[in-house]
Parts: sequence; structure tokens; C-alpha cells
Amino acid sequence: MLMLFAVQDDKLQGEYRIEFAKQDGTQSFILRLDGDRYTKVNPDASQVTGSIRYSKYTATLKNDKDHPIEIDRSGTGKDTLKFNLKHKNNSAMKLNSGLLIRVAK
Repeated sequence: MLMLFAVQDDKLQGEYRIEFAKQDGTQSFILRLDGDRYTKVNPDASQVTGSIRYSKYTATLKNDKDHPIEIDRSGTGKDTLKFNLKHKNNSAMKLNSGLLIRVAK
């Protein structure tokens, strides 16, 4: 019997509100995820765009200004995703964590 398995290439899509676990003065904001690109919408309505890099278990959001956000891909397609905020110069250092919660349209 021959069985073929399709490689699943789930890319992140949708609009999410970011909620940090540790409230250390960091403000919540909106992330608009669209495949290989994302837009961060700050509370003052300013926007920053960046790229999404995918690995087997995570997706990492990067831009030139902010610390990278590493998203756990096991929740892809769900309304809530777990994430870690990493240090810009030391990816082994976790600065904060929390949840991305899908914004209802």
C-alpha cells in the first residue's frame, strides 16, 4: 500500500491583538498577519511593517525597529496563538510572552 502525505504549509493570516503576560509598561497593539508579511498597528495608529520567517515549529516576526516576536505554530488556524518576545541581539533571551488573540471582524 502506497500512502502519500501532503506537506502542510500553513502561513499566518488574520488580525490579532497582542496581550503580554508580564505587564511591565509594554502596550498592547494589533498585528495584521498576511503570509510572509505583517503590519504592527500601534495604539497611536502609527504602523510598522516587517517580514515573517517560518520554521517547522515557529514563525518569527522581524522588522528593523522592534524586538522579534516568535509565534508557536502549533496553534495556526486557531483564534489564540502563543508567542515569545525575543531580544533583538540575543535570540536566546526571552523578554516577555503572551497571547495573540484574533480580532473579530
